[in-house]
Amino acid sequence: METRIEAGTTSHTSARLALSAAAALLLNTDREGQRLPNQGDVDSYLSTVPGQAALVTGFTNFLNRQHATTLTPRVDEKRARKRRKEKLARTMIQMAKCTDQGEEWKERWIVTTMEYCHDKKVSKKALRQQTIEHSGDGVRVSMEGVSYWLPIV
Repeated sequence: METRIEAGTTSHTSARLALSAAAALLLNTDREGQRLPNQGDVDSYLSTVPGQAALVTGFTNFLNRQHATTLTPRVDEKRARKRRKEKLARTMIQMAKCTDQGEEWKERWIVTTMEYCHDKKVSKKALRQQTIEHSGDGVRVSMEGVSYWLPIV
């Protein structure tokens, strides 16, 4: 890691994030630090934090080289999508309780509901370039020739 930082191929921030993920995996494996992770430990860790797979890859590659392990960071995509959908639903519930529903709220609501209802990720910046029309008790967003209806609370 230090060599890559010195060579300029990795930033200090990226190294810190990778080391944090490696430490979290090790703590999840064995709090006393007496054993290396096995595939079950890696799978268990990534089932709780699937977004860490890329960060853990460097560490598992290191373990594979240095300790002859055969670890592979795998993410259960179906489970990760389910967890993401649950998180989006919780966000929408919290947003529905919000009394200040100005333009910023509306943008965030549309971004969130686009992903929840239509599995379409869109940034606020990209959203501002789309056609948005009120349609009954919702809005219709036109993107890439497709019209998406979204409820507005």
